[in-house]
Amino acid sequence: MFKSMLALVTICVLTSFAQADPVAVSDSAPLRIMCVGDSVTAGFMDTPQQLPFQFGFRGKLYALLVEKGYAVQFVGVASNGTDGTRIVAGHTPTPDLRALGQDKHCGFAGRGTVYLLENIENWVTTYKPDVVLLMVGINDIWKLPNARIVENLTAIMEKIVTLSPTTDVIVAQTTPMSCGPQLLADYNILIRDTVVPSFVAKGKRVSIVDQYSFFIKDGKIDVSLFSNGQNHPSASAYDHMAEIWAKGIEAVRPIQGTKK
Repeated sequence: MFKSMLALVTICVLTSFAQADPVAVSDSAPLRIMCVGDSVTAGFMDTPQQLPFQFGFRGKLYALLVEKGYAVQFVGVASNGTDGTRIVAGHTPTPDLRALGQDKHCGFAGRGTVYLLENIENWVTTYKPDVVLLMVGINDIWKLPNARIVENLTAIMEKIVTLSPTTDVIVAQTTPMSCGPQLLADYNILIRDTVVPSFVAKGKRVSIVDQYSFFIKDGKIDVSLFSNGQNHPSASAYDHMAEIWAKGIEAVRPIQGTKK
């Protein structure tokens, strides 16, 4: 099992973020970012109280981008409370995306590629994202063969690039589960070696980031990086994911006047 996972790690860390010519953005016009996926996008923690809930990677991602000079607007149909997450009374995340008008996304607990495929057209046409951060498939691993998951993921991406050719689609090799199913490692290899290259070859604005390798230590999944040792990242792991997403965004959408 872990031999293939290790192979994935040693290769993925070399993956380039940018696959298309970067498009400089203004530091005043908001960059519309739509985070699309499942409970990891929603920001779940595997603790009964959802503490210390910080909007998952989205809170740190917002802070990082603002610090770098970006004007940002997170967009989407869901928000805290509609996506299955909750914030316990008395706990205020930092930054508080609710107070900033930034708690919008398209991440839904327990959902997979089928649900996204059914809804992505409406989300793209309604919210008109400049950038889509897409990470999905983990909930399908026990339900669908990898070939079907890849087929669905490809169809989701095809809908986005067809409806909005100027939108940058940044696809992530998904985070692992603490139990480490080989099927998930294999799925990530397919994303890297087959799915994303097929769009790049057609000149589409599609790139890839690796949200998998960080969770692997010495060829094994590091369960300490999961909240309560389960299947959702810890707060610190979510923060690391935010850094990876931020680099992916910077690569394809640098601020106007900055050098790549």
